[in-house]
Amino acid sequence: MAVRSSCDGSNPTALTVTTPDERRTLANEALRAAIAQYNAKLAAQREAESIGGRHYTEHVGDLASMVRDGQFDEAERRLLAICDLMEREQHRMGVAPWYYERLAIMYRKQKRRADEIAILERYFRQRRAGGAKVAKLAARLEKLKQ
Repeated sequence: MAVRSSCDGSNPTALTVTTPDERRTLANEALRAAIAQYNAKLAAQREAESIGGRHYTEHVGDLASMVRDGQFDEAERRLLAICDLMEREQHRMGVAPWYYERLAIMYRKQKRRADEIAILERYFRQRRAGGAKVAKLAARLEKLKQ
């Protein structure tokens, strides 16, 4: 048996006796509330990272196909929206290079050199996720500027 003080303002010295079952119930309620709060936070984060009702990472297959098939206008619109989203949300790990690289590839196919340079420079102004792509994109940008 445990003793817990309760201060409701009317009688600050009142004591409430709690049983192990009451403590378990209180702990379960606190745990359920914490889980609900965490799930709400995850849902809000997922909504903030969504384009057209889908998380931005779920667009990768569609985008790769669009670029490969020459559907540049729609691919560019979605890729730029995703870049905007990543930059706005200031990702924990930094922005993902894939989306910027796809835009650069697409711009090269269309012989849009100024846009290719601009998107790579935009990428390097952001906090970036690490990996081999960073060096590859840096080399690509350096070559374009020569």
